[in-house]
Amino acid sequence: MRRVVTILLGAALLLSGCAGLDQRPSVSVDATKELFNAAKYSGAIVKSPYEYHAAEIYLNQALQEYDKGHNSVGDAYLLKANEFATQAYKNAKKFRKIDLK
Repeated sequence: MRRVVTILLGAALLLSGCAGLDQRPSVSVDATKELFNAAKYSGAIVKSPYEYHAAEIYLNQALQEYDKGHNSVGDAYLLKANEFATQAYKNAKKFRKIDLK
C-alpha cells in the first residue's frame, strides 16, 4: 500500500511540474521588429496608419514592460504588436501600385 501511494505521489509531482513550463508567445521581439520595419518600408505609414501606429505603440510598451521585468505583460503587448504589424504590412502590400520583388 505504501508503495502505491509513493508511486501516485511521484506521478502527481511529475505531472504538476509540466504546469510550470514557460508559456511565452511564439513570436519574438526581433521577429516583431522585423515585421514592423517591413510594414514601415512597404508604406504602411501612409496606407495603413492606424495599424502601423498601433503596432509601434504596442511594441514600445512591450519593450518597456520587459525592461521592468513584467514578462507576462510584455508578452501580451508583443502579441498585439505582432498582430497590428502583420495587418499593417498586409494593407500596405495590398494597396501598392507596383509589385516589389
